[in-house]
Amino acid sequence: MKGAFGEGQMDQFDLVMLIPALVLILLPVIPVLYLLKRVGMSLAWALLLLIPGYGLIAAVWVIAFGRWRRFGIDPK
Repeated sequence: MKGAFGEGQMDQFDLVMLIPALVLILLPVIPVLYLLKRVGMSLAWALLLLIPGYGLIAAVWVIAFGRWRRFGIDPK
């Protein structure tokens, strides 16, 4: 039974919606990667941004209160 979309149109609609969603999810990762590289922290911390909702808060927390090896700054 066919719905409002034909078989080929539904696949195309999924792709059209997937691409902007991926761009919006990955967009904040790029500046955080540069920031982590500049302060000498592991780039793996950028994976926190992939957690919906709390990922950005966790990433900012790690950067703000973590040790910046490149500058020798320890916030404690």
